[in-house]
Order: sequence, then C-alpha cells, then structure tokens
Amino acid sequence: MRLNPALSMKYETIHPTPICATVVRHAVSLSLAGYSNLDKRMGSIITLQLPPTFEFGVATSAFQIEGAWDEDGKSPSIWDTSSQTPGKVRGDVPGNVACDHYHRYPEDIALVKDLGIDTDRLSLSWSRLMPDGVGVVNQKGIDFYDRLIDDLLSAGIQPNVTLYHWDRPQVLEDRGGWPNRDIADWFGKYSAKSFNVDFSSAQSTPTRKA
Repeated sequence: MRLNPALSMKYETIHPTPICATVVRHAVSLSLAGYSNLDKRMGSIITLQLPPTFEFGVATSAFQIEGAWDEDGKSPSIWDTSSQTPGKVRGDVPGNVACDHYHRYPEDIALVKDLGIDTDRLSLSWSRLMPDGVGVVNQKGIDFYDRLIDDLLSAGIQPNVTLYHWDRPQVLEDRGGWPNRDIADWFGKYSAKSFNVDFSSAQSTPTRKA
C-alpha cells in the first residue's frame, strides 16, 4: 500500500456503511483530529486495519470530468445533449468543460499521485473513440487515452478502465438507443475495437478488425 506517510495507517468509516470511494476520499482528506466532531454528528465509528494488499483507488467517468465535448473529432453523447437542454440541469450549466480533464489531466494525475493512490478507475468515451458509434475509430481519441494511461503508469498508478459509463453516442440514441436490439452489435464492435487498441505505445492502432 503506497500511502502518504503523513496519513495514519488506520482508516475510519461510519458503521455500518462499507468503505467506498467517497468515504475513503473523505477519510484521506480529513485530519484525524476532525473525527471527534464527525463522530458526534454521525454516530458510532469503527476503526479498520487494512491488509497490506488493499489498494486505494479513485473513480471518475468520462463525461463527469473530461470536458472538450466537441474537440478533436468527438461527437455529442446523450449526456451532452441532456445537459445542454434548457431546464435539464440546475442553472443550465452543461458538462461542456466539466473539470477540463481533457486538457489538464497531467495536473489531475499529480494530485492523485500526491494522495498515494494505487489505482485510477476511468471510463472511455464511446463518442470520443467512435464518433459515429460504429465504424471508424477516431485516432485523436485514441491518442488522448494513450497519453492518459501512459502517464498514469509512469506515476505508478494502475489504470482501471471501464468501457462505458452511461454516455452512449447521441447518434446511436437517434437510432433507437438501448431499445434497438442492434445496440448489442454496436456495443460489441465498440468493445472489440477498444480491447484491441494498444493504448500502451505511441503508435496506437487497432491490432485487428472487429
């Protein structure tokens, strides 16, 4: 376990809530002195000694953090469409920029590394990798995830990649989305392309046709 030495080796969580990413993030960021107040507000707290093989991770999704919603060949996802529709989100603030992770990922990786995190769960944007939902792969999308994953590995952080986090391409939603049985084939081809792209080299190309 690669933890910031300034942190305690014991982590606390509110009983009976299991450890989850949110609790761990709060436990890491809070000073130990603050737990007495937390105890008063939330009730009983249990202390857990985690095994040496336990891995701390953080989790994000592409739409939540990337921004760059229409850059470098990316097509709109259903969340882009929804968040840009007046009245759909509070204050009509869309996810067009979000955390600007697409441009600022080196800073984000540095923050994660400083926390002593072992693994980063991220998701791929289907509409960034395959703007038409099926067919041609967007090389600029591949290049982005290639740089991101290489930089995570260089920082000693293991990528934990999710293929899909609810942000299917709008073009496929316009063709019926999940109720259209063809989406099983669309998703299968997207998955095959993603699995067979070498994200670990500068020359990132599909290794075989899906």
